[in-house]
This record gives sequence, C-alpha cells and structure tokens, in this order.
Amino acid sequence: MRKTTTIAILVTLTVFTTPAVAAEEHGWHAGVGIGSTRVDFNRGFEGDDVSYSVFGGYRFNRYFAAELAYLDGGKAHGPRVQTRATVHTTGAIASGIAELPLGDRFSVFGRLGAIAWEWESVGVGDDGIDPHYGIGSGFSLGQAQLRLEVNYADLGGDPLLLQLMLGGVWRF
Repeated sequence: MRKTTTIAILVTLTVFTTPAVAAEEHGWHAGVGIGSTRVDFNRGFEGDDVSYSVFGGYRFNRYFAAELAYLDGGKAHGPRVQTRATVHTTGAIASGIAELPLGDRFSVFGRLGAIAWEWESVGVGDDGIDPHYGIGSGFSLGQAQLRLEVNYADLGGDPLLLQLMLGGVWRF
C-alpha cells in the first residue's frame, strides 16, 4: 500500500510539473502590456499618454526568444499653447530577446529589433522603420510571467519614443 501511494504521488507530481518546466524552457508565448509612452520632437513638442501593446513570440531556450508586437502609443498632447497638437503613434515591432535568469523566478532581459512606425497630427504625419531596443525584468510563476520594461525608438531622428510598460505573458 505504501509503495503504491508513493508511486501515485510521484506520477502525479511528474504529470503536473513537467508542462510548467517545459513551458519555461521553450515554446510559444503571448501577452499584453499597458504603460506610458512619451513622444518628444526636436521642434518643441513633448507629450505622453497611456499606451498598450499586444505581443506574441517563440522562446528558443531559457536565454533567447523572438517576439512580434503591436504598439498603440496613445495620443500625446503638447503642453504649450503653440504646440497644442495631438500626436498619435502606432507601430509594429519585431525583436530578439536575450534573457538572463537570476534564480528560478526572476530574470532580466534586453531586446533589440526594429519598429515599423507611424505618427500623425493635424493633417501631417510620417512613417518609417527604425531600430527599437529596451531593457526589463520579469517575475515568473509557472507558465505566467509579469514584466516591467522600458523601450526606446528614434523614429527617423525626430520624434523620439520612450515607453514604460507593465505586461503579462502566458507561455504555452
């Protein structure tokens, strides 16, 4: 009886913990994030707004992943009377992520990629593709991860885009 109980416990632990461990090593992931995006033009416009991002990707191993994301940077409003314009920024992002685990649950990461961006304001706008990079940290609990990150892009030299984001990730 004791041997049967021990085997049953070991089988149960193996069945329920193996998917969580495997999910941390490699596989697909998806998530959402919310934060603040600041847009800064050299022409005197500076503003920020609530932004959101949806993303998905593939984790090759514990250290490297690739990710695609959509960013809606919100509608930044200029603080000065002469720059009361509203600037709406959006972008599609492709990036590689290098992650350094610091224990079982905590990690730090860096990202490097490209953003296909667009901004518009009062009948004018611009678009392009430029480098996108950032740093962040993550706290994992099984297949879920909570992320805090800062991302940056120089949108064609003017404007600059800075995003602070809190996100949630689910690993499949």
